[in-house]
Amino acid sequence: MLNNFKMLSPNNNYELKELKLEAGQEDHKHVVTLQSDFAQMQLVGHYSYATLPNSIANIIASKLPTLPGLPHMKPTKDNEFVLQGEINKSDWLQKLFGVSLDLEQPAKLSVSVNDHQRQMNLKAILPSFTYDGNHFEQGFINLSSPSDTLKANIRAHKISENGKGIYWDIQAKAADNKLNSVLTWNNLNGKKIYGSLDTETNFFKKEGHDAAHINVHSSKIFIDGTTWTVQPSDIIYQAKDLTIDHFAITHGDEHIIIGGRATPYLKDSVTTELKNVDIAYILNLVNFHSVEFSGKATGKANIAAAFGKLAASAKLEVNDFRFEEGRMGTLFADAKWNEKEGQSILMRWQKIQLQTFLQIY
Repeated sequence: MLNNFKMLSPNNNYELKELKLEAGQEDHKHVVTLQSDFAQMQLVGHYSYATLPNSIANIIASKLPTLPGLPHMKPTKDNEFVLQGEINKSDWLQKLFGVSLDLEQPAKLSVSVNDHQRQMNLKAILPSFTYDGNHFEQGFINLSSPSDTLKANIRAHKISENGKGIYWDIQAKAADNKLNSVLTWNNLNGKKIYGSLDTETNFFKKEGHDAAHINVHSSKIFIDGTTWTVQPSDIIYQAKDLTIDHFAITHGDEHIIIGGRATPYLKDSVTTELKNVDIAYILNLVNFHSVEFSGKATGKANIAAAFGKLAASAKLEVNDFRFEEGRMGTLFADAKWNEKEGQSILMRWQKIQLQTFLQIY
């Protein structure tokens, strides 16, 4: 039993009014019950306390042994347990571990693990929460390991300021160090944008570093009644070295094509090519609604030394450019940015006989 616990530091204060922990035996199983301000939990089964986290990590590692950031498999004591409970508050995560999570409603957690059979079922329900300043509702996580495959279903509704936002859903399965996933989304802000992205990721080691090869499969995106196609492409990453081989989204003569190499060095760059792409689509996807822009953009943007002292530039021509629904003609934008000099943007728009220049430093 712990009452009126307080932790004081120069930057954070934390107070816990009550924590009650009981341990015992029931039907020849270990039973541990936790009652506190922040949660009510019960752990039942046969287990060693010190190896509980290893049980979950080992099951994941058995399917994805070279998954970056995953600890190596460690011996366990043939744990078999069920953990169930409800988490009411997350302030202890913020104060003690710096995790930027705020639960607006209680979260429910259920976990069952059987080391001997390499089986796991984890389910978390988060009705309303804020993570890193972003508000979500209808959060749901399910990890399970039937037969020799690890399956995952993760979904949530990211809420925007107008109460709409984007629905996200991830369906994934992992086996033999391969991760197949389908990301689906439905944007409820502004223009109707929804679709999916189908990928297969192979994890491996290269020169002692974690690496991943992502195969992007043909996928569909629906934008305001039009169908865009995500073309097959390859993306390879290892130790601050990212190669993108012709990632393309197309619709007739309209396209977005990304390709190149991102490293800490200025000699390596990634280029994005736009042709007749409505910038309102892009602003909707990134949830930018402070002001309204639209128009068909054509041109290129380039990023060099993406993992070092980044430098970027772009030259765009935007036909039928509109600002807050006002017609501005054709916009010509020439932008450059680097870490040392900051940004320099030269913009010119042309409407009938009128030309206006704006330069920002």
